[in-house]
Amino acid sequence: MRFTRVIGTLPLSPAFYSFQVNRQATEIRLLDGFLSMQLHWAGLNVEDTTLNTPAEVATFIKIYPWQLIKLRRIMFQPFFALLHVLGINNELIDSIVLRRHHAAAAQVGSTAATVSTVLQIPSIYPGRTLEEMN
Repeated sequence: MRFTRVIGTLPLSPAFYSFQVNRQATEIRLLDGFLSMQLHWAGLNVEDTTLNTPAEVATFIKIYPWQLIKLRRIMFQPFFALLHVLGINNELIDSIVLRRHHAAAAQVGSTAATVSTVLQIPSIYPGRTLEEMN
């Protein structure tokens, strides 16, 4: 069973960003609200490598009522969460693991981590600096 959603877009190509996952702080939670639901996550940092500043990336998405049953079924069993980094033409550039299938002991939002350090995701695509573009 799969659940996919677009969480946002970045203004530049993926080569201008670095993605870091902090396994200690990784948390995925489903929050119920009045007539709305939200899926929150933490532990993902995106940095603009040219400016050395954090890039704004959403930390939650709205869940619609027709998606809720499927999402709850997924989250109340062992699951994994991936962030797919897509290129300009929606080609898959990289996959970043936010939560492993075998990681936590079947609790939603568990912070039981398998690695206690910040992982630097290596870049698999060619990068160009601003000087090279001009």
